Amino acid sequence: MIILKILAAILIFGILIFIHELGHFLVARACGVKVLEFSLGMGPRLFTIHGRKTDYSLKALPLGGSCQMKGEMDDDTGDPDCFINKPAWQRGLIILAGPVFNFLLAFAVAIVLVVSLGTDKPVVKSVMDGFPAQEAGIQAGDSIKRINSRQIHLYREIGIYVAIHSDSDLTVTVARADGEHVYTVRPKYDHESGRNLIGMVSSGEQTMPESLWDTIRYSYYEMRYNVLTVIDSLIYVFGGHAGRDSVMGPVGIVTTISDTVAEAAPLGLRILLLTIADYILLLGTNLGVMNLLPFPALDGGRLLFIIFELIFRRPVDRKIEGYVHLAGFAILMLLMVLVAYNDIVKLLRG
Repeated sequence: MIILKILAAILIFGILIFIHELGHFLVARACGVKVLEFSLGMGPRLFTIHGRKTDYSLKALPLGGSCQMKGEMDDDTGDPDCFINKPAWQRGLIILAGPVFNFLLAFAVAIVLVVSLGTDKPVVKSVMDGFPAQEAGIQAGDSIKRINSRQIHLYREIGIYVAIHSDSDLTVTVARADGEHVYTVRPKYDHESGRNLIGMVSSGEQTMPESLWDTIRYSYYEMRYNVLTVIDSLIYVFGGHAGRDSVMGPVGIVTTISDTVAEAAPLGLRILLLTIADYILLLGTNLGVMNLLPFPALDGGRLLFIIFELIFRRPVDRKIEGYVHLAGFAILMLLMVLVAYNDIVKLLRG
């Protein structure tokens, strides 16, 4: 079972990293940039396959990967197949391709999950006595359309939105047979669950798609839900609303994956594969969003420099850009160490 846990975690991270780097690789090649090495993992090389144009390597540590392009950070090599000598818009597409491929993978996996498991439409089964939903007039059978300005398509969206906006009044728009109705509710703390609730209960039933269009749009809603959850969570954390224990790093993620896989394995191969697919959807959208953050060393940070170049029609000095990305990388490594330490402390606490 321990081997299965480790293999599942490596498989999930390996797929995500491979697809991300594949995006950079394919678009770089399409733009005429020479890719020197395409590698999975970090640290010393376990083996390398020497291709006609590119070396393909597997490295010892099963985290990270790279698509090393010719002239990626050089000032001026003069060669037309160098990354740095390509037009800014092509360099932007190459950088953007990694996160975009993560989102494409997430969408493909979402289709598999929707077809296999269905989706949780935002229909209220019942309302809890003494809670804001009942007091406002929300009824069983209501379909939740919006909370404030946020469109609601899945029942899960309600819980995460309420949790993050629990300290303010919420405008809930519902649809029922006689049309749309709008209610104002303020979440109430529930001592039993330890959460702020508005007091609506889902049926917990999954609805299977009735057509190809249903499958496509609910797969998009699944991906959208995960993307918005990442964004909302980042705003919540950086707004100072989350404690240190709410933050999870690679160690915590691997532990969670391992525990979930251990629970799913006895239920059969189908459940195990769907569990892995669910993590690929969740972590794929996380990787896509996080890489687009405008922080040095991330794809989003590199895109900022290209956007600057497109606007002002001249690039930032390459040495300055290199120093900025190096500083950003050092900060990211420090944050990873701190988060990993926090994960380990939480594990030791039990």
